[in-house]
Amino acid sequence: MNRYGADPLSDIDDFANLLGLRADLHTIFDARKFAIVPRNARLATYILADGAADYWPAYHNVLVQHVHIRSAAHLFARFAWAVLLKVKPFICQGPRRDVIIQHDFHVNGQGITTRPRH
Repeated sequence: MNRYGADPLSDIDDFANLLGLRADLHTIFDARKFAIVPRNARLATYILADGAADYWPAYHNVLVQHVHIRSAAHLFARFAWAVLLKVKPFICQGPRRDVIIQHDFHVNGQGITTRPRH
């Protein structure tokens, strides 16, 4: 989290965790129907749910302005919260799922070696 904020251990009541939104946008933001995500070293809105489809033309992939410089860590946490709750049923229910680990391949004098990518 260090790369997302100046002080990753700051309190949730920190000024950087405030975000001024219209009442209707605040409602769908709290309902995890849209998030604010990093995009090209800036922040942009991203619609996450069909329930916010009416907002798509005006608010999807729009750069956010007037956000506190230290807000990125809090907004990234909100994004993770929204996405993880959406994929939780997929992960927790249904058939057993296996994790695929990608490897980096390196060619050296003795041949090709692999090591797990973290």
